[in-house]
Amino acid sequence: MKKKHAIVIKIGALIEHHSKLLLIKEKSWQDSAYHWNFVKGTVEPKHDRTLMAAARREAKEEANARIRITHVLNVLLLYKNDTLFIQRNFIARLVGSRFEVSPLKEQKRYRIDEEIVDVALFTKQRLHKMKRSEFIGERTYQSIQDWLAGKRYPLNLIKTLTKF
Repeated sequence: MKKKHAIVIKIGALIEHHSKLLLIKEKSWQDSAYHWNFVKGTVEPKHDRTLMAAARREAKEEANARIRITHVLNVLLLYKNDTLFIQRNFIARLVGSRFEVSPLKEQKRYRIDEEIVDVALFTKQRLHKMKRSEFIGERTYQSIQDWLAGKRYPLNLIKTLTKF
């Protein structure tokens, strides 16, 4: 009998505010240390009508931020334990200037050890100086490098893929 493979759709939002990038600091499941990450999460088809709606929900949950999505940044694939993870990352603008860490008891957690402890804006100069080890993972690091390089694609490239 053929083994079934699962597909998980992930989204991310690299949130800009006045030429800075908003990052969250969260606990890594790999080493239990805290590292910088951008807002991202899993698409919940019962709640999210589109990939962009999922990104807006995650921004609210993780950084208490309202965003407007402006571009597509990249699509990353990861195959792990018979599961294909497809992650679409967007570039978004912060609506207003409000963002903050939600109290731990209000954070939606998928793992018991998952927690966000800080939210901050980073200049491009500071991001260029940061080491790979300061970020939660390789996909995060690569996406930030893509953002720093000015990569961005129009949203209409995915118009047919945004509805479930």
